[in-house]
Amino acid sequence: MTSNPSSSSNSYTNEESTDYNDHDDNNDVVNAVRDYAKFLTNTLTPRLRILVTERDSIREQIRGLHDLCSNSALYCNAPSSPSSPPPQPQKYLTRTSPTTYSLRESPSSAPGVLLNVGLDFYVHLTTPSEINRAAEGRVEVLKEKLEVTEREVERTRIDTENVIGMIEQLGGEMKEG
Repeated sequence: MTSNPSSSSNSYTNEESTDYNDHDDNNDVVNAVRDYAKFLTNTLTPRLRILVTERDSIREQIRGLHDLCSNSALYCNAPSSPSSPPPQPQKYLTRTSPTTYSLRESPSSAPGVLLNVGLDFYVHLTTPSEINRAAEGRVEVLKEKLEVTEREVERTRIDTENVIGMIEQLGGEMKEG
């Protein structure tokens, strides 16, 4: 029995063309993965910057509130001023009795501190214990927000590093191939 060289040659050619097509498919996959990785990097890197800025801002607010607590007596003897410059428009809550507050469009001129409690509302606090209690409550809220933000920063940083590593690995494979 003799073998037919042409059939053997055809099968070799078919395998060769299949290999060639697989190589093109692999390049397409590698290019698609690389494009997706670049997209992720371009999305994750700005997100990471935003999260780090937010984290730093929360830390600064907490430091400011700790400072407010440690100097609360000073604020009670000074004209009322916001703990941070208020945006316009804003509303102020001023105590009208030991248990009630009234809403005003302008701050009271009485000594104390205006504490931003969110949504452009400021509470006019006039005693050290009020200031400390309010500031400590705000610190607790900010600490929870800080924990969530720090976890998000770490997760985004790891995702960014993984994507960058994947791009570098693909780049190395492309140079070798």
